Amino acid sequence: MRRLIDGSSASSIRVVKTTTKATITVDLPSAVQLSGPPLRGNYRIKCNIKEGYEPQYSYDLGRGNGANRVNINMGLGCYSINDLTEVYETNDYEYNDNGVAWIIRFLGHNEDPGQFEIVSSENNPLTGGNITYRANTTVPYSSNLFYEPIPFEMIRTYETEPQLIVTVGD
Repeated sequence: MRRLIDGSSASSIRVVKTTTKATITVDLPSAVQLSGPPLRGNYRIKCNIKEGYEPQYSYDLGRGNGANRVNINMGLGCYSINDLTEVYETNDYEYNDNGVAWIIRFLGHNEDPGQFEIVSSENNPLTGGNITYRANTTVPYSSNLFYEPIPFEMIRTYETEPQLIVTVGD
């Protein structure tokens, strides 16, 4: 099954012989195999900002929340990274009942942000079968800052020192 459900996916099996030459053999298991229970409840993102500091937590998130809501709730709870992140859905799970996965991209954050984690909510904990939490850093921290260009913007800066142009040639 592609989607986790509560209960069995079929209540009965009907076998019909369509010709006189057909031989049908059906092996039924001794017990009906059920799907794992779907994911229910809420989760939070644990923001481990710096070593030695208390972690910050996003506001509660439901498994159906989109990338924008995740980014907003993370920014509100983890105030030291507010407006410094973008969140993208990874589509690792076809249905939110099976799981959620995100990519968090840091914008203009000139230090190692630490390893963020998904944890269960305290108010409405996650339930389901064999819930696993994974977090990894795909692009490690670098001292090179890259700022996305602002579309259609002509930003100018004024220098306090004169510009010197040297050319050599005929």
